[in-house]
Amino acid sequence: SETLRAACVAAGWPADKLVMIRNGLAVPPAPTRTIGNPVCFGFLGALTATKGLPDLLASVDALARRAPDGWELHIAGRTQTDAEAKQLRAWQAAWQKCAWWPQVHWHGWVTAEDFLRAVDVLIVPSRAWETFSLAVAEAALHGVPSVAACIGALPELVIDGQTGWLFPSGDWDACASILQGLLAAPMHITSAGLIARKQGQDTLSFSKMLEEYSQALRCA
Repeated sequence: SETLRAACVAAGWPADKLVMIRNGLAVPPAPTRTIGNPVCFGFLGALTATKGLPDLLASVDALARRAPDGWELHIAGRTQTDAEAKQLRAWQAAWQKCAWWPQVHWHGWVTAEDFLRAVDVLIVPSRAWETFSLAVAEAALHGVPSVAACIGALPELVIDGQTGWLFPSGDWDACASILQGLLAAPMHITSAGLIARKQGQDTLSFSKMLEEYSQALRCA
């Protein structure tokens, strides 16, 4: 990402020796996507605090007070340590008595392709300084827009109001407000998904990556 390149330059690496080439991904077939009722929000990643899972649950709680119906949350991923698994159980125990809890579905470890075919919007509430986001990139290529924290390289992949929507990292209430707005105007999900896929095809495909590597090697 350009964000990582800038950080390397700030740390003293020679700018003229650094070339930014984004990871290339396979472009899936064009999706046939209709935003239904309920709207399916999704989270895909490590089930940890640094990836923003507690902020996600707080956002859903705030959303449920404003719009109790018309949405589901699908969570896919896993913890990586015993301590993380214990923390996840504590978060689940803290929220499971809420009226909205049955609208949250836990899928465990899944393939990104299958998961992204089943959700309408990807939520990326990260508190980590993201050098890139494979989940956002894959979502874009599947025509799924992202609601993402404005941290690290995420603003490079999510153009606010066009390919998705940004909120300050850690501001779960701002995230909830965006989700509420999308429930009220689901046509924005469709239009942002189309733009996200086009941007992804232009900047995140294998062919684009190979083109940029070839250019870099010719100039070396």
